[in-house]
Amino acid sequence: MQDLQVIKVKGQRVLTTKQIAELYGADVGTIQHNFRYSKKNYQLGKHYIELSGKDLQEFKDDPKMYEQIKYAKHLYLWTEKGALLHAKSLNTDKAWEVYDHLVDFYFRAKEEKPETAQGQQASEKKAVIPVNTRIEKVPEGIEAKTRTIPVFGLNQAKGMVVDIPKNKEALQLIGEMRKYLTGMDAVLDTYCMYLKEEEFKKIAYAVQQMANKISNTALDLYTFKPHIVEEYL
Repeated sequence: MQDLQVIKVKGQRVLTTKQIAELYGADVGTIQHNFRYSKKNYQLGKHYIELSGKDLQEFKDDPKMYEQIKYAKHLYLWTEKGALLHAKSLNTDKAWEVYDHLVDFYFRAKEEKPETAQGQQASEKKAVIPVNTRIEKVPEGIEAKTRTIPVFGLNQAKGMVVDIPKNKEALQLIGEMRKYLTGMDAVLDTYCMYLKEEEFKKIAYAVQQMANKISNTALDLYTFKPHIVEEYL
């Protein structure tokens, strides 16, 4: 998973069909069949991006991608919500487990941007001035002094507060809740479509499963006991 090649199109991370198949423990043919069988549930731009013509040729210009897609006349690339629908189609423990990992460490992973030497020097030289402090402009020849002036509407008093903004366990729970809510949104998009009875039962079951995860995480958030720390209010 750590060696997974990052593919970005139109500013968002996507996966190829081959990547989806390998990650979910399936073969490409199964992924393609599942897509064709329930294509009406997939929305272009939301669940997948289709490349053809000039866009596809530009994509092939990337030497890392060329060998994988050199014979393709059109290409489907799967978004985070598209990967969710494929996990639902396979409905295996591995697919669900991998999807959760993809959300956290691929689709929503934060990219580190190296700071340039010039930017670093500028940040080092930048003076840090408290929000309630200003520099008084004085005539030349007189040494400038700083004077603390209360800023209207800002309370700079310290108080005892919960440490949620810095509590890793709490932030992880919040991240999980957001992930499950996104998943529920995608499932409900499918739920409100015209479906065969068999398909509807699968989607209804997925709604129940997602609701259980949301409920359990909500309970964890409710019972969570943060630390009390002293911070500026």
